[in-house]
Amino acid sequence: MSAKKQFSIRQGIEPEPKPALDEAPKHLRYFLLKYLEKRFTAYPHLAAEILEDFLHDPAIGNLFRNPHDPSAWNKMYTFIDAFKWWQIYDFTEAIYNNEVDDYKRSKYVEALNAVLDEENISYRMNYRGQIFYKGSESFETAVNTARSVLAAAGRNTAKNEIHKVLEDLNRRPPDLTGALQHAMAALECVAKDACGEKAETLGQIIKKHSERFPPPLDDAVSKLYGFASNRGRHITEGTEPEFKEVELIVGVAATVATYLSR
Repeated sequence: MSAKKQFSIRQGIEPEPKPALDEAPKHLRYFLLKYLEKRFTAYPHLAAEILEDFLHDPAIGNLFRNPHDPSAWNKMYTFIDAFKWWQIYDFTEAIYNNEVDDYKRSKYVEALNAVLDEENISYRMNYRGQIFYKGSESFETAVNTARSVLAAAGRNTAKNEIHKVLEDLNRRPPDLTGALQHAMAALECVAKDACGEKAETLGQIIKKHSERFPPPLDDAVSKLYGFASNRGRHITEGTEPEFKEVELIVGVAATVATYLSR
């Protein structure tokens, strides 16, 4: 269904391209075409029905009435290639919803996720047919551990802030400043609770409670807090955070929150 990673990428000769979260690469679009072509080989009009429902345009079916039309799948790709990036991810969900057989649905999810993985795209589809954000392995570990530890400690407000981080990252396009704000809100909430403070900011808590923030943790978290404030809370023109910065800060904030909760 999809090509394997190239030799140069497997050997680390060339860096693996990582599409931005507001892109839908050609290979992903091509995969969707080939999936539909294989799924409805002699019946392009059935694939067209998915397009009709997706675009709410009943006239599309007229283009695919002839099952012997050699240009049918080229026409199909014309539609797919014209989709905006976010429509592509919506369309992947539409294809899933069209499948009524659980086995076919699961095989589609596996094939789609294989392509997303091979293309180094930070989205995956779950087995409910929903596209979601999937970060790096270290990010996923830090966030999932934090959610588990915070829940066990009864720190539900902080846990909910972490959940809001993931909601922001799952938006199309992602709300990066929102994710930063919620990550630091989670950390500040835990710090207040762990140190018995109520009104102080995270920066003030770090200075007052060196026993909970020993060097060099105090300096590292202070700088993290300052950076997140500048990029997420007091943002100015041209200082929007980059995705890699957000993922790093969210991961570190989740790790420190876990540390303070244990």
